[in-house]
Amino acid sequence: MPAPKDPEKRKLWIRRISKGKTGKKCPPRTKEHRQKLSESKMGKKNPFFNRNHTRETKQKQSIAHLGICAGSEHWNWQNGITPLQKKIRACLKYRQWHDDIYTRDNFTCQDCGDNRGGNLNAHHIEWLSWIIKEYNITTLGQAENCEDRSVSPIAKN
Repeated sequence: MPAPKDPEKRKLWIRRISKGKTGKKCPPRTKEHRQKLSESKMGKKNPFFNRNHTRETKQKQSIAHLGICAGSEHWNWQNGITPLQKKIRACLKYRQWHDDIYTRDNFTCQDCGDNRGGNLNAHHIEWLSWIIKEYNITTLGQAENCEDRSVSPIAKN
């Protein structure tokens, strides 16, 4: 049975199908079966073979993707609950500071002299969580405009 065209009926139809498939698992596919499935859509057998999206279509897809995946419209939006520490560590200024420290120290640990991959850390003199707590930093803007620039890794001197 094809999906109904009416949006309300379509939602109901999808909900019913989803309920019917809940808890049902497909049997595991063998390596040979997966290979056959892969080969069945290769080359000229692929329905999109030798075709390209038009510029107009690409533009529409780009706009649609931007609208869906941004802020409160994103499927995993959780009301802006990203911890401040995570926001600071993800911001461009922090990452630039991080890279500058590595370059300055020639990618070598200042405590033990180790320069092997995976062991290197750009350390603060004080822990980032302590800095946030001590200076009552509550937003990314406050961290960027910190009064004491010697402790803030993202405030420029």
